Amino acid sequence: MSKAIRVRDKLIRAAFSRTMSMPMERAAHQLFPVTVTAVQDLSPIMRRLTLSAPELGDYAPLGPDEFFGLVMPPEGHDLPELPQDPDRATPRGAFGDLPEEARPEARWYTLRAHRPALGEVDVDVVAHGDAGPGSSWVLRAEVDAVAGFQTGTAAYRTGGATGPQVIAGDETAAPAISRILEVLPEGVEAHVFLEVPTVGDVPDLPHPAGATITVIERGTHAPGSALISAVEAADLPIPTGSWLAGEQKTVAGVRRHLVGTLGAEKRSIYHCAYWILGRARG
Repeated sequence: MSKAIRVRDKLIRAAFSRTMSMPMERAAHQLFPVTVTAVQDLSPIMRRLTLSAPELGDYAPLGPDEFFGLVMPPEGHDLPELPQDPDRATPRGAFGDLPEEARPEARWYTLRAHRPALGEVDVDVVAHGDAGPGSSWVLRAEVDAVAGFQTGTAAYRTGGATGPQVIAGDETAAPAISRILEVLPEGVEAHVFLEVPTVGDVPDLPHPAGATITVIERGTHAPGSALISAVEAADLPIPTGSWLAGEQKTVAGVRRHLVGTLGAEKRSIYHCAYWILGRARG
């Protein structure tokens, strides 16, 4: 590789890394009720809910990995009146005056699809049947169930993206990775790693030109171990940007390899712990 190319690539990485690691900011937020209009089991561990509300017709996602807060009333209780505060970026704390047994829980999920003309979104949730409030509510959700929708934001930036990227996560990140691949910018060389319990546990990922996709079956190994090993074993270029999500220690391990071994800019890596091993998942 010539010196000129090395200098060019370094400048590209530096320019893109100035914004990649932090989520985008939304000017104002909303919290409004949504109604479940369809339920579909996509796989043994993934369930899709279709949510509907008039406000979703005007909703404008900021990026392909747009996430939102699903505010879920406890079993046997209706959704309480939702407070309106355009500065509130999280529903946590909004229901502190309610008795604990009637207090809604909130968990964050990715928008898998948005149909503004219909005022609908799809959300795909990994549900393991555990005691987590998210899994519990999603597994018992039926058509006409009512929940709250707290606007969130996104982190993956399509504008100005170019060069090689590493996109990695476990099954909980599959919906966001799928959306990123559906809108992958031209000129991006995406190296995608997805760890799943067994092949078939999540729908097939989109496979655009410019993407190399590696799906790793975890089997009986500890969550994240197969993903970290696959990334470490891959012959990867220095990424101009990276997107990592999944189990906390897994995300940290992949990030450590990208920075410490490959020499990626820390600010070029968005990393998010979707869940923590040993704690109930959403």
